Amino acid sequence: MNKRRISVQFLLYFLLLMFLMVTVSCSSSSSSPPVVQYTVTFDNQGATVAANPTSEKVTAPATTVGTLPTAPTYTGYNFAGWWTGVGGSGTEFTASTPVTADITVYAYWSPHPVYTVTFNSQGGTAVDAQHVASPATTVGTLPTPPTYAGYIFSGWYTGTVGSGTEVTASTPVTANITVYAKWTSYSYAVTFNSQSATVAAKPASETVASPATTVGTLPTAPTRTSYTFAGWWTGVGGAGTEFTATTVVTANITVYAYWSANPVYIVTYDSQGGTAVDAQHVTSPATTVGTLPTAPTRSGYTFGGWYTGAGGSGTAFTASKPVMASIIVYAYWESSSYTVTFDSQGATVAASPTSEAVTSPAFTVGTLPTAPTKTGYIFAGWWTGTNGSGTEFTASTTVFASITVYAYWSTNSVYTVTYDSQGGTAVGSQQVVSGGTVGTLPAEPTKTGYNFAGWWTGTNGAGTEFSSTTVVTANITAYANWSSANPVYTVTYDSQGGTAVDAQHVTSPATKVGTLPAPPTYAGYIFGGWYTGTSGSGTEFTASTPVTASITVYAKWNSYSYTVTFNSQGATVAAKPVYQTIASPATTVGMPTTPTRTGYIFAGWWTGVGGSGTEFTATTVITANITVFAYWSTNPVYTVTYDSQGGTAVGAQHVTLPATTVGIPTAPTKSGYTFGGWYTGTGGTGTEFTASTPVTANITVYAYWEH
Repeated sequence: MNKRRISVQFLLYFLLLMFLMVTVSCSSSSSSPPVVQYTVTFDNQGATVAANPTSEKVTAPATTVGTLPTAPTYTGYNFAGWWTGVGGSGTEFTASTPVTADITVYAYWSPHPVYTVTFNSQGGTAVDAQHVASPATTVGTLPTPPTYAGYIFSGWYTGTVGSGTEVTASTPVTANITVYAKWTSYSYAVTFNSQSATVAAKPASETVASPATTVGTLPTAPTRTSYTFAGWWTGVGGAGTEFTATTVVTANITVYAYWSANPVYIVTYDSQGGTAVDAQHVTSPATTVGTLPTAPTRSGYTFGGWYTGAGGSGTAFTASKPVMASIIVYAYWESSSYTVTFDSQGATVAASPTSEAVTSPAFTVGTLPTAPTKTGYIFAGWWTGTNGSGTEFTASTTVFASITVYAYWSTNSVYTVTYDSQGGTAVGSQQVVSGGTVGTLPAEPTKTGYNFAGWWTGTNGAGTEFSSTTVVTANITAYANWSSANPVYTVTYDSQGGTAVDAQHVTSPATKVGTLPAPPTYAGYIFGGWYTGTSGSGTEFTASTPVTASITVYAKWNSYSYTVTFNSQGATVAAKPVYQTIASPATTVGMPTTPTRTGYIFAGWWTGVGGSGTEFTATTVITANITVFAYWSTNPVYTVTYDSQGGTAVGAQHVTLPATTVGIPTAPTKSGYTFGGWYTGTGGTGTEFTASTPVTANITVYAYWEH
């Protein structure tokens, strides 16, 4: 009996020990939270050509898909967006719809015309487009207004900066249209009432004008004999809420000094690199702050509380911690760790290591693994998508979540640009596919006692300067040029949203750049020169402007407005609208309704009468006022639509009998790929479409891309 009791007790102790071990193991494994990922499936609902891709992943910290797939097509129908229910039921799913679970969304097909209203927020938060499907004629309900720090939203207009006419929920929509947010600036006065102070605050008032939203700096603190100053408040005697340097100002306001006859202690919050947090006051007889402020945020970190010492040292500061003197407390940040997995994509010798951990605050791998090798191929870097799709992943790419990157193998030559800093700080090399450019130069090196004067193909400034636009056709070494005896000034070109422009160096005794760089481009604007201030303010900077110090100059962009007139050429029912205006930053217009003419077939819009000139389409770039003409044919007209499969756009072509073939248009381009012809199926399937292929019906052909 005793032996049996001992055996039972031993068994119970053993089971308890196993339970504790499992609990500790689970607790340990839960220290790294699982990666949250949801799948969005796009159901094409019988499309002739499906969307690509048919599903997308949303991985934390992302909350939206960001980019929708290519729009599907369905013969005889118009695509009217993705919806959470079939047939346009539920709510519309857009690129900015929050995704909180796996979801399937459905293509909505309408047999009636579908027009798109595009909302250009003019620098404000993004607003999704809306669709108007006949028999509807208006959007019905406008989207939630965008926000733009420092400005007031004042409606949507057909032209920029509030020009044109206002567009409301009841404005008739008869064609695709882009509307523009109008932003109104403001100026508010903050008056500081020192409430009988012995020495008043200075200044007594401050102005908050667009785009500022706060005063930024409070006035000097007032003083009052026998009292302690306890901050500025929206009500007298500490009533209302406290007003600080970070309080958002939305109207004229008077704030009042709060005077206490009792001691006032200040708790200052040092966010240690996080968002700013206002101080709090503890006025006797109170002994605690009562309520802690909203926690700060810091990219890549989790807030772990306030402590009396930096880095989580000292003791924790809570809402109930006694405050007996003014004190500074420090935010404690817990770091995040992500894994970057390197998929060598069938390499003969894989990269080593195959994964790396990225821990805050670095958020970059710092050093890439050894490059993989593959017989018969050239390694062209790591990319976020397979076959060189997505974006390139480098040692300095910021990592915000665990990610897999893929080796890109090219049959084209890949060359290395080596940067010899000539005794300066080290600069990593860059790889370029033959005939390409580095795109962006690395950060400039430094060298004690010297001034950096650019990269050159020879040492000491010999040869030619190497820039981000230099075409690379072989392995090359670029050498840092240093000047010690003479000053070197840098002219930095801020393209203000346009294409990047390399800086230039002026080395004494030179006093000017001599030749300006090639002008940048900015879709929808005309370059108007370089200026010492933004938006064309200051003075113009030219090739002969004296340079006596390092300087940043800014691109000036001029907007435009052009009118496209659609001449229906004797149509029975003319196109509507007859006129369309294109204004910066747009470069194209939506097409009007198709005109009709008894006994004729409409064959598109052309720059000349009778189908002469060139065809005008929705992708035609407009650079001046223009009139285009309807082309009418008594013979059948077939359309050849070119789907470039991710390459540059190619306009459709028309075949009017008795013609049976078309001249093939200029081939599209796609970064990292070689164009391999047009085919009747995707991926080079079907049959090749050439200039001699008979066209006997409307047809869509697809670009074939070779790696």
